[in-house]
Amino acid sequence: WSQARTKFQSFFAVKVGDPAAEIAGLAKRIDTFKKPGGAGENYIGKVVHDPKKPVVTWGNVPLFAPYLTKANSADKGYVVGGVFPPDPIKKPIPQELLNEFINKKNLVYYNWEITGQRLEKWNLLIQFAAILSDRREQLVNKTKGIDFITSLYPKLGNTITDATVNGKELTITRKSHLGLSALEIALLTRWLDNPQFPKPTLEWPKPAETPRAKPRRIKPRKKPAAKK
Repeated sequence: WSQARTKFQSFFAVKVGDPAAEIAGLAKRIDTFKKPGGAGENYIGKVVHDPKKPVVTWGNVPLFAPYLTKANSADKGYVVGGVFPPDPIKKPIPQELLNEFINKKNLVYYNWEITGQRLEKWNLLIQFAAILSDRREQLVNKTKGIDFITSLYPKLGNTITDATVNGKELTITRKSHLGLSALEIALLTRWLDNPQFPKPTLEWPKPAETPRAKPRRIKPRKKPAAKK
């Protein structure tokens, strides 16, 4: 889910057995990942683990402040995280929205979004991954595809996706303007924009290195012969 004050406020929650242990384990894995010689040695920022709260934060990252902490709820078995601190909740979730999935036993998935707003956030989160990994070639923001999805922000409204199970049958239903969610539009655009299209990859190639010009050796001028 997300909040509207900034474009970076996107969050998630996961049910776990022991939140403190899961957070400590994640901090250890990130530390190993970022060590010299590790796969993430070029990732920027500093990871800090506070076992008392418990929380793990990834600081010194431009614009973003990723974190994972124990959820403050009646059910103590959740961790919650995001890429930017949340605002205090002043308005509860509308009851009409809760009624869409509460007490529906055969419902296994439900997602509702305002696709134009969510598309803007997903586009920024994809850029965030490039910033965090310090892979500047993945920081793509000047393409025809980006111009296209930017034009869609004010035009796309609600997208509702749900999935139900009846016996061995899975039924997926979606109501939307384009038939795609914001994440699907963002990833599809990135793929179509990619110079390697139609190769099935979202990673952009590294820019070709410009060969350095070899230094020219300048021959010293011969001194004119002295006149006799």
